[in-house]
Amino acid sequence: LLVVNLVCMAVQVGVSVAPFFCFQNHLSELYCSGEYNGSSWCDKDFRISYGYIQSKYWGVGLFKYWQLKQLPNFLLAAPLFLVVGVVMVTWCRSAISSSNKAVFSRNILLDLSSIINFQLAGYIHLVLLTLLGLVAMHVQVVTRFLVLTAPFFLCTVFS
Repeated sequence: LLVVNLVCMAVQVGVSVAPFFCFQNHLSELYCSGEYNGSSWCDKDFRISYGYIQSKYWGVGLFKYWQLKQLPNFLLAAPLFLVVGVVMVTWCRSAISSSNKAVFSRNILLDLSSIINFQLAGYIHLVLLTLLGLVAMHVQVVTRFLVLTAPFFLCTVFS
């Protein structure tokens, strides 16, 4: 049963990532041969155009956006970063204070540790996305990015 599950998972992952690699191969054939062969990403053995495009045309990279002229944009995003911090502190306090209790839901006794582990994954996701947004993205898109991709952020804010 374990082998069948692993094979199914491998097939699902393969089906999910195949279009990405097919498109990267198409871009490589289109832009790394003939008259277009001048891009630095064409010189690499493992050609992924995304990082090159982000860096060259949009100036995205690790701490590349941390410039004094971008300070107003960071100030506009500061409330979101503050809310993420409050969300994390609130969840940590509630998880610690209720770590030895049980939760009743629809007359079924649920083990709180499984709920905390599920929530922990969501909050780790939120923290990692926030850090990614802070150090490697344009800060103007961080607000949209975090609000749309971190469900635990919305659940906590609206609860």
